Amino acid sequence: MEIGLIVKYGKLVPGREEQAIALFAETTQWFEEQLKTGYITYFEPFFYASGDLEADAGFWIIKGERDKVWNVVDDETFKWLTLKAQFLVDHLRVDWLTVGEAIPQQVERASKVSTEFAFVH
Repeated sequence: MEIGLIVKYGKLVPGREEQAIALFAETTQWFEEQLKTGYITYFEPFFYASGDLEADAGFWIIKGERDKVWNVVDDETFKWLTLKAQFLVDHLRVDWLTVGEAIPQQVERASKVSTEFAFVH
């Protein structure tokens, strides 16, 4: 089953902008390697164009087969990249996502539960 990962971050830490930009390039290169070797099936960085840009500057979306993405997150390089980011950006957050064929399954479960808890008049 395919899963997703979102890595969100806020503004760059003042005085560490060059290091943060270098980390962005390093992370991009590493995810490209993971894509080429088949550990992930998709990755893309995004930047926010509106909103609270101090708290939400951008994010990465990563997708792939569950076991392979878990291995990517458990990889020592991913751990180092994440640790570096903690010193270079504000509001770093890493979350798992439901994606692909799991979406209709989740909607179906929600539909069944909402029927169970529906208001009776």
